[in-house]
Amino acid sequence: MGSANAPLVTTTHPPRQVSEAVEARIFLGALAQSAWTFRGTRNRAFVLVCGSGHIRLGSHEVPINGPAIIWAPSGETGTIVFDAGSEGAALAVPDVILGSAMPSGAVFAQVREAISRPILGVRLGTLEARRLSGAFAIIEQELKADEAGTQEVIRHHLALLLLAIWRLTSSTVERQQPSPRAIVRGFVHLIELHIRDHWTVDHYANALGVTADRLNSAIRAVRPNEHQWSLFTHV
Repeated sequence: MGSANAPLVTTTHPPRQVSEAVEARIFLGALAQSAWTFRGTRNRAFVLVCGSGHIRLGSHEVPINGPAIIWAPSGETGTIVFDAGSEGAALAVPDVILGSAMPSGAVFAQVREAISRPILGVRLGTLEARRLSGAFAIIEQELKADEAGTQEVIRHHLALLLLAIWRLTSSTVERQQPSPRAIVRGFVHLIELHIRDHWTVDHYANALGVTADRLNSAIRAVRPNEHQWSLFTHV
């Protein structure tokens, strides 16, 4: 994650599997604009507690007014600029770390679907914005401190962020009825995580919060690609 004004403060020497890829920063009322350019290699989250700015993804440019949350999944490229005086927090996380923080059970597929799409400035309540910004601050502190349990603390707060995004962007109906594509994406992700654990179809279905029949019908509806089929042969 890069800033137009100053390099992002991350960590001294935290555990390699998390710290070299996760970056977090709190920005508080800078006298000049704060800007980031992202190239699609990591997932990006921003919480704007107060202030304003704009984000450009591809050919789309959207104004942002705080308090608000912004989410750009990996693969999205663009820039985000916050005006002078704005306060908030920024986070960059690669897919492999984000995947390890995904909640299991009935909400897995719904959360997976929710974070697959950009969120361009969904409004938050002030208290919710400060709570999320506080979670980002804890991640930043953990990255700097390099103490025992750092990875677990970071994953815990990432999981809370994912659930917050899901709650903000999903209606009750969407939560109860994940799409076949979301189910298959979740299935593929779980196979990649547990390929050596010899899970059964029922085990995967339970983790996704669906029945085995629903999982099978979703696979037939989506028509998986060659890579996905090769993973399915391990189940």
